[in-house]
Amino acid sequence: MRSLHDQEFAEFLIRIGDGVEPTKPDDMVRLPLHIAIPWEGEHSIQVLIQHIFPNLELHGWDAPYMVQRAILTPTNDDVQKLNDMIIDQFPGEEHNLLSFDEVEGDNHNLYQQEFLNSIAQEFLIRIGDGVEPTKADDMVRLHSQIAIPWDSEHSIQVLIQHLFPNLELHGWHAPYMVQRAILTPTNDDVQKLNDMIIDQFPGEEHILKM
Repeated sequence: MRSLHDQEFAEFLIRIGDGVEPTKPDDMVRLPLHIAIPWEGEHSIQVLIQHIFPNLELHGWDAPYMVQRAILTPTNDDVQKLNDMIIDQFPGEEHNLLSFDEVEGDNHNLYQQEFLNSIAQEFLIRIGDGVEPTKADDMVRLHSQIAIPWDSEHSIQVLIQHLFPNLELHGWHAPYMVQRAILTPTNDDVQKLNDMIIDQFPGEEHILKM
């Protein structure tokens, strides 16, 4: 986070939190000039990208470079627009990698897009064609090679060890972490998994206040 290495910015955040930073109508805060980019149409967006991702064409495949940078936006439309503008600066030819995003006839949204993108096309085709055997409520049994039998919390640890092998050795290695993820249906599950994964990191725990 920028506030960890920029004392002036950290003090600016503290003044906002303490309610002593001068505000405009509707409690809007004026950003200092040195961290604001004047709006001049699309050119300002390119200036922002160049500032956050300098020499992107040379570092687009450098995982540490990418994970240390981010542009936060209030809407998904802005995210998509920024993604397109940034990806356009990557060198080389563009390739479209095809995957399945939905199952025909899945009226109950049983098959999440992330899951569908991750498994074999042949399996998905059988589901789409309606020839894959189903259980009650049209539920499909996952193949044993992509499923972990449920055995309370032990199964969660098995899942973590499967997706994050030797985590205690690689927890601070950015490429190792960004290439792995566990998707869950609820925020409570996300928090529980995060706690279980972080507990396996080596060293003492430190809380960084903002």
